[in-house]
Amino acid sequence: MGQRTGAKVGLFWFSGLNGDQAIDSVSRRLLAGGYNLTDNATLNRAVIDTRFNAQQITTDSLAKLRTETGIDFLLVGSSSALLGVFNFAHAKMSLTLIDVRGGNVLWSKRCGNSIWNGAVGTLDEIEVGARYLVQEFDRECRAQVKGKL
Repeated sequence: MGQRTGAKVGLFWFSGLNGDQAIDSVSRRLLAGGYNLTDNATLNRAVIDTRFNAQQITTDSLAKLRTETGIDFLLVGSSSALLGVFNFAHAKMSLTLIDVRGGNVLWSKRCGNSIWNGAVGTLDEIEVGARYLVQEFDRECRAQVKGKL
């Protein structure tokens, strides 16, 4: 596992189908890349305490979350279900980076298999989607996130 450096990042739980598997995979990959992730239990407790709602993010709610956790950035993800051919389920995945201080969306990426209308399979393909999202995050946001201390 890489040494943790840079700004503190909170990884908000993934909404949708296989959200637990998606967040576990993304979290493992970010930690292996040396990102300074806040403990999920700490973030989840703060989310409950501050009544944080990812669907209605405000600068006030982000400020409360930052006070409770010390995070500088928040990653919000989703994995949404689609029914595919032969009843084989698929899911679109996305990841969004929010600057907690200003409330601005700094980066967002979606992934999926274009053959299945932008979907990735819900089992092993969640790992493929997580790998893609974290690689893109690392390529496009590493300097910004790791550079802020």
